[in-house]
Amino acid sequence: MSYSSYILVFIFTIFMSINHQSTAATTTCGKSLSGHVNVFGGAIAERGDHPWKVALVKSDGNYLCGATLFSTRKVITSANCMQDKEESKPRLPSSFIAVLGIYDLNDKFEIGRTSNAIRSVHVHPEWNIKSDDYDADIAVLVLADSAVFTKYIQPACIVHPDTNEAAIAKGVIIGYGKSEDTTKIHENIPRLLEMPIHTNQDCFIKFPLLEELSSKRTFCAGSANGAGPCNGDSGGGLFVYANGKFYLRGIVSSVLIGGQYGCDIDAYAVFTDVTKYVDWINGVSLSRYN
Repeated sequence: MSYSSYILVFIFTIFMSINHQSTAATTTCGKSLSGHVNVFGGAIAERGDHPWKVALVKSDGNYLCGATLFSTRKVITSANCMQDKEESKPRLPSSFIAVLGIYDLNDKFEIGRTSNAIRSVHVHPEWNIKSDDYDADIAVLVLADSAVFTKYIQPACIVHPDTNEAAIAKGVIIGYGKSEDTTKIHENIPRLLEMPIHTNQDCFIKFPLLEELSSKRTFCAGSANGAGPCNGDSGGGLFVYANGKFYLRGIVSSVLIGGQYGCDIDAYAVFTDVTKYVDWINGVSLSRYN
């Protein structure tokens, strides 16, 4: 081998090493690159704190639901966002888009956000639109193109049932849900809310009506103190924090109706238990869509 060939091999080796490190750094799940540490603090979220937050927006430009990015091609949300109890068929992929890197819903020229077409919608096969409960309230969306990870776009980790993160007793939700301003359908700037996680037994003792909305694959969370998920929060995630990472533990599913906001924020809320669906989530294949 000539001297020049050695140089080319050396340069190529360095390039591949740097490229591998760069790729690994940008695909570590559950890491916020914003530099903010106290993410459970204020009511108003800062941009970049939760870069896996996704806004699903209808073709008419109106906000639909929240969702979570967990890979370059997959977004997870609730089934009821894709197929409400009154609808006979799920939404068509062409009827909405997934906006990544979003913060202010009203700022259409926000730097760092991307609008992503949906290739396919996968509602869990056991989601029952005729049932009163919200069992299997989960859907995976496949993006038409791979997401490019940036400071404002990163994937969340997903909790597995056999890990310590699954036993953490509190989480945080981030969403555009309706707040004290009753003139708005939802907020335009996302808010953070810390929520204790409860067993179904404790939940049903305190709020018996929630048993009708729940199943063995849901859990309750909340403080029952006038703060909780409301209109605009559906489909968004509840995340637990461990070892410097955020893990998707649940999906906002259902709340009791009532109060001046249209939802009873003095009661717990029902969440889809993501740990019960890990195999199904991972089984949504991309190969036949490439």
